Amino acid sequence: MRRPSGYSGNLVNAREVGEYFALRSELQEASVLAFRLLATDLESHRAPAALVRAAKRAGRDDERHAQMTASLARRHGASTAVPKLERPSPRPIEDVAIENAVEGCVRETFLALISSRQAETAKDDTIRAAMKTIARDESEHAALAWTLASWLEPRVVGDARARYGKAARTAIQDLRTEAYAPYPEPLRRVVGLPSVRDALALIDSLDRTMWQKLALSTNGVVTK
Repeated sequence: MRRPSGYSGNLVNAREVGEYFALRSELQEASVLAFRLLATDLESHRAPAALVRAAKRAGRDDERHAQMTASLARRHGASTAVPKLERPSPRPIEDVAIENAVEGCVRETFLALISSRQAETAKDDTIRAAMKTIARDESEHAALAWTLASWLEPRVVGDARARYGKAARTAIQDLRTEAYAPYPEPLRRVVGLPSVRDALALIDSLDRTMWQKLALSTNGVVTK
C-alpha cells in the first residue's frame, strides 16, 4: 500500500473500527494510482518488463484490497470515499527510487508485518480472514519494493544519493513517531493492531534489516 506523491493519508488518525477501515480503503485506492504511476515511470526508464508487470499486478491487488476494506468499513457503520488525485508526468529516476525507498522498502514492509499480525490476532473473524489475504499480497508488494531497490539504487548518482539516504532515515523516524500515537484499546483489540511497545520492536527490526540491505546495494554510500 503506497501513497502517491501529494497524498498524505494515514491510518493513525482512526479512533473506531469503521473509521480505520474507511481510511484504509482510501489509502488502498490511492495506492492503486501509485502503482500505476510506478509502472509508467519504470517503462519510461526502460526497466525490465517483469518489474513493470509486477507493479501493474500490485495495483490490481490493491483494487481488491480497497473493495475488501470498504466492505469492512460499511459493516462497522462507516462510509468510504475515493481520494481525488492528480496523475503527474513521468518522474526522474531519482524521484522514483526515493519514493520506492520510503513507500515501498519502509512503509509497505512495515504494513506487511502489521497485516500479518492482524491476520492472526484480530478478535473479529471476518477481519482476520480479510487480513490473511491482504497480508499475503502486501508481503509480495514489500518484496517487490526491495527488488526494485536493487535495480533503482545503482542509477541514483551524485547528490541524489544523499537525498535517497535521508529520505529512508526520515521514513523510519516517521514510523516511530506514529507508533507513539496509540490507537484506542477497543480498536486495537478488534482489528489486531500491535501495542506501542510491539510496534516499536517491529520498527527497530525493520530499521536494522533495511540498513543492512541498503548498505549492500549502495556499496556503503548510504549509512545510518
